[in-house]
Amino acid sequence: MRLILLAALVPALVGCDGDVVERRFATRAEVTARDFWVPRWVPSSAIDILDVHNIDTSAQTVTFTLPPEEIQPLVADLRPILPQHEGATRTLAQERAWRDTAAGQKLEAYYICNGSEHGVLIVGRSAGRVLFERNVRWALPPCSDDV
Repeated sequence: MRLILLAALVPALVGCDGDVVERRFATRAEVTARDFWVPRWVPSSAIDILDVHNIDTSAQTVTFTLPPEEIQPLVADLRPILPQHEGATRTLAQERAWRDTAAGQKLEAYYICNGSEHGVLIVGRSAGRVLFERNVRWALPPCSDDV
């Protein structure tokens, strides 16, 4: 009887979406090789790093803070979000309860198109806040464009 119950539970548990891991790092220097979920492109000057990822789905949100003057070098080679994705970007920031700490500042958003990794990078320049969301479905087509 126990074997039958276990056989019924294992597939249900394997399909669960509950393997969410949250890790905090005070500085980029604390991120080790074992913390491979934190993207390599996160600058060495990043602080207050929060990585939340789902092991099953590869969904991921990473937030961190940079000195404001380091935002421009971070986004210099990235493609700005297309106008048709501005609403989705605002929604994404709201869903993650994320905003720049400067009241009324307009957030900027960019596509991350790095080989098989794609996502959206949202920045608040005045406070140096950065949010990265991996595997955003609507960001994939712009990443595959040659524009």
